[in-house]
Amino acid sequence: MIFSVLYLIAVLGFTFFFSSLFKSSSMSILVTAILFLFAFSLIQLIVANLVQVEPWFIITYGAGIIGNVLMDTYPTTQPVRGFGGREANVFAVTIPEGIAILLVYFVATAILGLVLFERKEFT
Repeated sequence: MIFSVLYLIAVLGFTFFFSSLFKSSSMSILVTAILFLFAFSLIQLIVANLVQVEPWFIITYGAGIIGNVLMDTYPTTQPVRGFGGREANVFAVTIPEGIAILLVYFVATAILGLVLFERKEFT
């Protein structure tokens, strides 16, 4: 429950940033929805599977703690054998990592959104 509230707070900060960035509220909602529904998942998939880098910089990766805590044993990053015998990693975010990612997203996007909002209001 607490992790999902933290995720919602991070999403609200992100949404506030985009609503401050665009003049049209419908455009900011559309861009935010597309980013969260498609773009972040696609970027996470590409970075984790093709580039083999832990996607710690993506908010949806940090939100993985919400589903991971419901599993019997908390998943860890593990090497697996891929196609053609190629070794790959399956990344799993740890709880402190996930909390840190979500908090950084909230703080950074809320501050940037506030700066943009103040600049737009006073000019």
